[in-house]
Amino acid sequence: MKFLSLIPLCFLLCLCVHRNLKGDSNSRGTDNIDEWGRLHPDPERWPSSKGWKGFKNVADKVHDMDLKFGIHLMAGISTQAYDSNTPILDTKTGKAYEESGKVWHAKDIGVPGRACKWMSNGFMALNVTSGAGKAFLRSLYELYISWGLDFVKLDCVFGEDIDFEEITYVSQILKELKPSIVFSLSPGVSATPNMAKVVNGLVNMYRVTGDDWDQWSQVVTHFDVARDYAAAKLIGAQGLNGNSWPDLDMLPFGWLTDPGQDIYIAFFNLNDKATTISWKFDDLVKALPGKKLVKGLDGREVWSLNRVVLNDVLSAEVAAHGCALFVFDY
Repeated sequence: MKFLSLIPLCFLLCLCVHRNLKGDSNSRGTDNIDEWGRLHPDPERWPSSKGWKGFKNVADKVHDMDLKFGIHLMAGISTQAYDSNTPILDTKTGKAYEESGKVWHAKDIGVPGRACKWMSNGFMALNVTSGAGKAFLRSLYELYISWGLDFVKLDCVFGEDIDFEEITYVSQILKELKPSIVFSLSPGVSATPNMAKVVNGLVNMYRVTGDDWDQWSQVVTHFDVARDYAAAKLIGAQGLNGNSWPDLDMLPFGWLTDPGQDIYIAFFNLNDKATTISWKFDDLVKALPGKKLVKGLDGREVWSLNRVVLNDVLSAEVAAHGCALFVFDY
């Protein structure tokens, strides 16, 4: 989960649809799709979604806490749906989409030559100009809106993956189905103010930078980007059912692993030294005394450290280097 400041929002990443398998998150054929090729949460990771209930129960719980609920989606269509060649749902008839005497399937609308830049094995663009392409997107967002979404972050559709046709049509669908929804775009790599001026009226947020990890040069560039978008008068400009904003997005919390695979340790300086370091938990724990390998409640092997020893290490590091230790189990 990822919590955004200023807006009380519970935000789930796109990998919630991936089954928790060993290996890279950019894998092929590990998504959970229904008979119409639409992505659903993995029921093993989200038990309340069993029976194709999606995130409805999660959204209801989040709303009970006076929070907003959103999900991070990937544009186009999943490789899983394309490989399975699932039929396209026509929500007007409740049956497979037909046009010119033909029943349309995923391979009729998917564009393998336009794969998502950073998740090339998982998602590809689709032909939004076709009736079947539009039908797929409409069925997708009618489903997701029925779960109770307040926020949609659509990835692989902006910056280096720009797809004006999909942005325009999804904006149209969201405006029709739920005018109050917040619509956000990503990624920000190669985004420009001129590009933003074409889409800002269709959305509420759009990424304008790449990810921040463990290089201060990546942080520094954000200041120039923020300056340029402010100069272009894009901050608070016209947007979907309101205003829109350039999105500098994530904070530099250090490299994290693929979900459920490893634990990372990151040291963050509290003094004026401009350095951050991160490495795998295994590498550090093997160098510390008092370690042992144990089985977690879910059967996974985890490292257990003597708390006193770990506290001694932390105290020594902070005293000597002005550093704090953060452990992320991602």
